[in-house]
Amino acid sequence: MGPQIFALVVFAGIIVLILFYRAKQREEEVRLREGREETARDQRLRAEQENLRAQMIAVARQSLEVFESMPNCLSRAEALLDQAEVDFSESAFAPFWDSIEGAAKTLGHFDEAVRRLNQKSVRYGELSAAYLGTPPAFPLTSFSVSRLGVSNNTAARMRAVVRSAQRNFQFATIYEQRKTNQILVAGFTSLANALDRMGSQIADSLENLSVAVGSMASVIEDSSRQANAQRGQILDQVGNMHEGLSAQATELVRQGEMALERLDNIQRGRKPPL
Repeated sequence: MGPQIFALVVFAGIIVLILFYRAKQREEEVRLREGREETARDQRLRAEQENLRAQMIAVARQSLEVFESMPNCLSRAEALLDQAEVDFSESAFAPFWDSIEGAAKTLGHFDEAVRRLNQKSVRYGELSAAYLGTPPAFPLTSFSVSRLGVSNNTAARMRAVVRSAQRNFQFATIYEQRKTNQILVAGFTSLANALDRMGSQIADSLENLSVAVGSMASVIEDSSRQANAQRGQILDQVGNMHEGLSAQATELVRQGEMALERLDNIQRGRKPPL
């Protein structure tokens, strides 16, 4: 082999080594870039899941606050009906209708609370569907909704008390003067409108809430099943976040059970209608 050919072989070898080195360098750059992108995706996913967790806790707490207020709402309505019965027995015409109007407004606020729970349940279901971990229990269940049905008894009692008064000429006369009084709550426009629609509207609202809570429970069950089937590194990290979330959710459920006890107490202590 002559010197020139040898030089060409050496030169070609050097070129090959340079190209090989550059190819390896590009591979390393691609690997590092993909690693950074994967890390960034993981961080975004964790941030998204943390945000979902925070929203779920917020919705659960808001829902519990609404739910906890509802037994007190029914207690006030029952107390006003107690007073209305006293007013009726004493022929206190104006105070009687004051008590009835107060009870109607209070039951209207109860109906508004049911509708807010409906909205919260739907929102919680949406968040659960996007949550990669096992969603925590929502502090409102189908059983909770069924216990809210005690409000139907209160609405029926109000109808019975009003009916008794309307059979009395003097009470009926005062009613005719006051039936157009504005009661701007829960979509009602007047006292007569509220007394006519209250029972059916509360029943409809509770039915809608029952459907929403049932749908939400199905979403949570599906999300839990999917999370268990697809658990990986990121899902494990989400699961670690879920441990703290579960502890908070358990406390919310406990508070909800206390509200249920108050509803039961209202049912047991309720007076029969006149």
